[in-house]
Amino acid sequence: MKGSDIIVILLYGIFLFISSLYFILAGSALVDSLGIDRHVPCLLTPVIVAFTSSLMFTALSSVPLAFTKRKGIRRAVFMLFSASFAFYSIVVWFFLGLK
Repeated sequence: MKGSDIIVILLYGIFLFISSLYFILAGSALVDSLGIDRHVPCLLTPVIVAFTSSLMFTALSSVPLAFTKRKGIRRAVFMLFSASFAFYSIVVWFFLGLK
């Protein structure tokens, strides 16, 4: 791993941490406004909120990757999604808890 890769990973991690509240609230608002939460079991709602939050984060943060000429962009986008989904799942489960 090169030094530039480590810097990029750190910058994406900082962006994920700083923007986490916004994306969780936006994902929750999207799930609530579309009425998805009324059609799924109560325990599945936090997973859907974390999923929509991580989709929005991945879509926004992968825009700079589209302009690079590196190979393996699909792998990088998948890693971004996986990391953001894991992080948002932990945060959402911590705040909502099991009901």
